[in-house]
Amino acid sequence: LVTTNGTGRTVAGFAGAFTPIAIHVAEGDGFSARVELGIILCYFFGAFVSGYLTPRATPFRIQPSYGPTFLIGGIFMLTSSVLA
Repeated sequence: LVTTNGTGRTVAGFAGAFTPIAIHVAEGDGFSARVELGIILCYFFGAFVSGYLTPRATPFRIQPSYGPTFLIGGIFMLTSSVLA
């Protein structure tokens, strides 16, 4: 989401999205609040899918079960770049 002054929202995490949701709700800007909430929900959904596909993940060791996780992530990134 890019604003009129050229700034935008990072989507690598959701830690900075909670305060803007409250600000947008207080200002009555429902669209921006839904965008921020969508960022948080997508982050949770991605963590859920990753945890479901690799329930016994080992830190710093790639296992065969990571293949489907990378494939699904790649499909989502390709889809988002095509739709952008």
